[in-house]
Amino acid sequence: MRSDLERAVARTIDSWVARQRPDGTFPDPFRPWCLRRCGGYDEAILGYALLLHGLRSERGSWLDASARALRAVLATPAPRDGTFEPFALASSYRLLRAWLAGDRATAQDSARFAGLAGELRERVRQLRPLYIGASSQPWNKPFVEAVTAIEIARSDVAADGPDGTFAGDAAELAPLALAYLAEQSRKLAARSGTRTASGPAAVVSDPPYFPAAYHALTTAFLARGLGLVRDLPVPDRVRAVRSLTTTIVRGVRATAYLAAPDGDIAWRGRSQEQAWALAFAAYAAASTRSGCGNELAALLVRRLLARYRRADGSLAITPLAATATDARAYDLPVELGLDWYASDPAYSGLTLAAVGWLIEALDAAQAARARSGTPGRGRCLLPGERRGAWVVGRGRAAVAIARARNDWVAFGARSSGDLRIDVGLLAWKHRDAHGRWRDVVPLRPIGSGSAGPFLVRRGRLGAGAVSWFRWQRDQRTLVGRVCFRSVADAGSAQEAARRAAVLAAGGDTAGGCLWRRTFRARVGEGKVTLVLSARPGDVLIQALFLPATWRVARDARGVRAGRLLVTSSGLVAASPDRTRYASATERNLRRITLVVRARRGRRLALQLMLGR
Repeated sequence: MRSDLERAVARTIDSWVARQRPDGTFPDPFRPWCLRRCGGYDEAILGYALLLHGLRSERGSWLDASARALRAVLATPAPRDGTFEPFALASSYRLLRAWLAGDRATAQDSARFAGLAGELRERVRQLRPLYIGASSQPWNKPFVEAVTAIEIARSDVAADGPDGTFAGDAAELAPLALAYLAEQSRKLAARSGTRTASGPAAVVSDPPYFPAAYHALTTAFLARGLGLVRDLPVPDRVRAVRSLTTTIVRGVRATAYLAAPDGDIAWRGRSQEQAWALAFAAYAAASTRSGCGNELAALLVRRLLARYRRADGSLAITPLAATATDARAYDLPVELGLDWYASDPAYSGLTLAAVGWLIEALDAAQAARARSGTPGRGRCLLPGERRGAWVVGRGRAAVAIARARNDWVAFGARSSGDLRIDVGLLAWKHRDAHGRWRDVVPLRPIGSGSAGPFLVRRGRLGAGAVSWFRWQRDQRTLVGRVCFRSVADAGSAQEAARRAAVLAAGGDTAGGCLWRRTFRARVGEGKVTLVLSARPGDVLIQALFLPATWRVARDARGVRAGRLLVTSSGLVAASPDRTRYASATERNLRRITLVVRARRGRRLALQLMLGR
C-alpha cells in the first residue's frame, strides 16, 4: 500500500510540475479566470509539499519546482492575515536549512538553493502572529499558528527578528504556543468528549458544529506540534506534553469511531470528503502508536487510493473532482459540491504535505521497532468493522452511528443552517454481495437550510432538533426526543411544505420548544425505520436528497426511487424539487419532499428500504 501511495504522490506532483507557470504560480481549475495566487496560500503550501517530497526522494525537478513556487510567494508582500502561508514558509525554511547544512546536499545544491534559503530566512524573520497570546477561541487556525511558532523556535531565526514577530519573541511564543496547543485542545476535548468501549473519545474541531474534516486537520496539527516540541526547552514541558498526548489519543479514537467501514470520515460538515482530511487523519493515527492507529491509517489510505485517483493516477481533492472531466465542471466550485473557498493547488498541497508527514511517521515507527526488536502486534479491529452502536461528540457535535452486519448508518442531532450538518439521517452505507460498501443515500449536498424534520400542527410549523438521543441495549435502536421550534404560521399542509422549503433554503427558527416529540430509529438489514410520536392531525415534512437520474414513482407500497423504497401508512405527497444540488461525491442531486399525516395512531413513521 505504501508503494502504491508513493506512486500516486509522484503522479500528483508531476502533474503540478507540468502545469506550473514560468513565474512559479499554479493554475487553479476552480478559478480559471484568476491568473496569479488566487487561493491565498496555494504556492506556499504546494511549494512546501514539493520540497518535503523532493528532499525525501532526491528528485531535482520537484526541488526546482518548489523553489519557483516559494520565490513566487516571496515576490509579493507578506499577507496581514492567514496562517497556512506563514506555516508553510517557516516549515520550508527549516527543512531547506537542515538539508543545506547536512551532508546530503552537494556543492551544486548549495549554489542553487542558498539564495532561496536567505530569502526565506528574511521573510520568516518578519512573520507576525495573529492569535497566539491574543485568542482564547479554539479553532483550526490558531492551532496551525502555534505549530508555526514552534517551527520557528527550532530554527536559527529564533531571537533574530523584530519585536512583535515570531522570531523576535520566540523565547516567549514557544511556551505560549505549547500551552495553547495543550490547554485549548484539552478544552475542546472536554467540551465534546464521550466515553466509548475503547476509552474516552473527543471531537477536536471548530466550534460550534465541529466539522469532521477539521477534526482531522486539528488532530494532525496537534500531533505535528507534539513531535516538534518534544526536545524543545520550554518551561513546564512535561505536563503540557502529557496533556497534549492524551488529547491526541482521544481525537484519534474519535476518528476511529467516526470512520465508516470504507474509510469515509469527512461525511459531515464543510470541506466534505476532502482528500486532505483522510491524509491528516491517517498521519495523526500513525503517529500515536497506540490503539488501532496503524489499522485506522491503513483504512484511510485505502480509501484515498481507491476513491480519489484520476485516470492519470494523480490524486484529486474529492471523489467527484476525480471523475469530472468537462471544463464547465470547474467554472463553479459549487457544481462539484465544494465550498466557495476551495482551492485545488492549496488543498492538493495540504494533502501532499500530510502524506509526507505520514511517511515520516511510518519510517519513524519502523525504525523504533527495529531498534527495540519488538515484533508487530496482532491486528486490531476498528469500530466500523464490528457490529455495535455508539454516540460520538456532545451537543451540536453529537452524531449517532450504528454498524449492523451489512449496514452502517449515521444520524445528526442539530441543524447548523448547512445541509451537510443537519438533523436525522446523514449517511447510510450498505455492503453488497461482492463485499463493497456503497452509499444507499448520497451524502448531503452543499446548500443552506435543513432537510427536516418539520412538524405542522393546527396551521403552525416547527423545525426539529434532537434534545438527546441514546442507543438501546440491542445496539440497533436509537431513541431520543425532538424539540420543534416555531417557524411561522403555516396554513395548509401544502403551504407548510412550501414554508419548510423556504426554511431549508436558509430560514431560521426562534424561541423555545413549540412541541416535543419522542422518536425511534431502527437499523435493520437493508432498511432504516424512523418513527416519531404524534397526535391526531400532526403532519411531518421530511426531505431526501437523491440522484436526479433516479426515477421517482408512487405505487401501492409507497415511493420508489432507484433501488430505494420509501413507505409510510400516512404518506400524503412526495414532491421532487427542480433545483439541482451537488455533494462531494454526487454531482446531480434533487430534493424529494415527503409529507406524512398522522392517521388514527399516535405515531408518524417512515421506512427506507433497499430494494432487492
